[in-house]
Amino acid sequence: MSVLTYRLPMVTNGDGDASATVRAAGAKLLGVGVEIGTLEAFDLAITDEPTGTELLSLAAVAADAPYQPAAAMADPTDGTPLAGAFAVPIVFGRIEVAVSNGGDTLQGEITLVIER
Repeated sequence: MSVLTYRLPMVTNGDGDASATVRAAGAKLLGVGVEIGTLEAFDLAITDEPTGTELLSLAAVAADAPYQPAAAMADPTDGTPLAGAFAVPIVFGRIEVAVSNGGDTLQGEITLVIER
């Protein structure tokens, strides 16, 4: 296995939105770094597409910070969530990173750390 870093410049449009996609089927999302740059407090949604499975969701991000996403583990007999049990999320398609409400034509950067 190798660890890869994807640096995604996020430049918002006039509505304050930006997005980027990374093909990562079969990879594990180990970490997310946020560099706010000139962005205003923004919402960040990172999903596994095309399923829409949420990998990380943050509201009103206003400072640089690292994050470590975690996925709830399920009981193998019936699929119900196991209380307090989490694991590194596995990506089944591609990672979609979306910034919203970030201000008009501003920029920051999202860094993904992925194990393949």
